[in-house]
Formats: sequence, C-alpha cells, structure tokens
Amino acid sequence: MADQTLAGVSGMSACRTPSGASDGRAVRLTVTEAGAARVEQWHDIRTDLAGRALDRLSAADRRALVAAIPALTRLAEQMEEL
Repeated sequence: MADQTLAGVSGMSACRTPSGASDGRAVRLTVTEAGAARVEQWHDIRTDLAGRALDRLSAADRRALVAAIPALTRLAEQMEEL
C-alpha cells in the first residue's frame, strides 16, 4: 500500500527521491515546488469549503463551535504528545 501511495505522489511530481538513496527499506522524499504548491492548493480549497460550511450554520451552532475551541485545542495537544 505504501508503495502505491508513493508511486501516486511521485507520479504527480509532488516529491522526489534524492540521488544516492541505497537502502530499499527506507525512502527519503523531498517535496518539490509542484508538491508544495499542490498542498497549498488543497489547504486553500479546504479553507474555502470550511468557511462556506460555517456560513450555513445557525448562530447557535457557530457559538457552540466557538465554545468548543478550548477543549478541541487541549485534545489536539494531547494527540501531539502520543
């Protein structure tokens, strides 16, 4: 499965394998300019989508999300530690 994922990413010219990589058990990848641009594009699309979805929520739902931010932040911090 990892081979298929790497092949897909490499096929998009999103990353490259530096020359001299000899150990077949581990692969070091470098993000290309095209790859970084693609990630930025995905981020922009997700940000726009989230903004449009938030706009469709009721005021009560938006307040509930704002109130949940501290707990979600703590959850993210705990996940970082795992």
